[in-house]
Amino acid sequence: MVKLTDKKIKWAVEQVINKGESTEMVATIYGVSMRRIQQLVKYYRKQGPMLDKKRRPKTHLSDEEKQIIEDAYKESFLGARLLRYPIQKHYKRNI
Repeated sequence: MVKLTDKKIKWAVEQVINKGESTEMVATIYGVSMRRIQQLVKYYRKQGPMLDKKRRPKTHLSDEEKQIIEDAYKESFLGARLLRYPIQKHYKRNI
């Protein structure tokens, strides 16, 4: 499974619609199924540009949160998944 960015989707759709390339050729280039390219072309013809902007927005850590993570890591030397629990216990924060 490959993540298609806006740029890749735009190129793939343009190849099929404007240049007349086959969906099979475009699908093999990006490593996705032919059906997925057909879906993207159909959606583009019907509504325009692709990706859903309603997806979860990126969150950025504050300097305080970064410092809490550093301190917790120096104390426990745990990885990202397990580091969550000492932070919740000692700092009463959910990062």
